[in-house]
Amino acid sequence: MRTLVFLSLSLALGAISLAACKQKKEDVEAGKAAVSQCLDEINIEIGKLQKATADIRVRFNAVREDLPGLETLRSKLFAVEEVMGVEGARVKWLSDELNAAVVSGNEEQIQKVSATIRGSIEGSKKLGTTVVDLADQLLPFERVDTQLRALADAGPSFPRVKAKNRRISARVTAK
Repeated sequence: MRTLVFLSLSLALGAISLAACKQKKEDVEAGKAAVSQCLDEINIEIGKLQKATADIRVRFNAVREDLPGLETLRSKLFAVEEVMGVEGARVKWLSDELNAAVVSGNEEQIQKVSATIRGSIEGSKKLGTTVVDLADQLLPFERVDTQLRALADAGPSFPRVKAKNRRISARVTAK
């Protein structure tokens, strides 16, 4: 009888621990799915920002290089492009770290990677603001460039004044 009770208790405890293990695994999988979705959202956001930065680069390259103040904007653009490259690599690294943490089953590591991913979400929002600001700062340079190109295309629009014996003709200047 004792053996039967012991065997029943052992099976019950085994089933409970098996169910708990299965529940823990399901929780880890659900957590991984949520964090993976966040990573996918970050990756999409970074992709959009990289495309927007590339569009700004095309617009920037169309503007004449000799405009005053353009060098400051150029250095900002270089910095943003550099950050975009780093962020793209960072998302890939975080994805690899998450997969490694899930495979190992280390809950502490999963939490650590999840916290880093949440921080990346906030960082990508700030990057979006920076890209929009950069595009806004480029607009005045584009306007000036357009005006200068229009003036150059129109040619001289003022009358030519002819000098006679070091005097200016009164007929031309009287208009």
